[in-house]
Amino acid sequence: STIAMSQTDKFKSIEKDRVMMKRASESIKPFSNKSVLATNQELLNSIATGDYDVYKKLCSGDLSCFEPESAGMLVEGLEFHKFYFDLGSKMMKTYQNKPEKVIHMNMPKNITMSNPHI
Repeated sequence: STIAMSQTDKFKSIEKDRVMMKRASESIKPFSNKSVLATNQELLNSIATGDYDVYKKLCSGDLSCFEPESAGMLVEGLEFHKFYFDLGSKMMKTYQNKPEKVIHMNMPKNITMSNPHI
């Protein structure tokens, strides 16, 4: 059998939904566009400078992605990315006594977001 909602019950339901939406909206206010872009820039900088600790702090441990280096295979977790951070630091140690290589590796990098949209 179908039970019809009274007008009062309908109003209460709508009001409850409105309150829940307002609470949800207020909970995400701290994440401004400016802070999202600043955090994204921090992530890009951590990659450019080889700072895995910052990268790990900013990324979810269960992230998944497709990377050019994975040849179309789905990569899950941070270990794949850690490999490349470690590879960069190993290369720096390997070329310590070869100034021409170190100079190239230490060249300033320009990391820029192009037309970000949130």
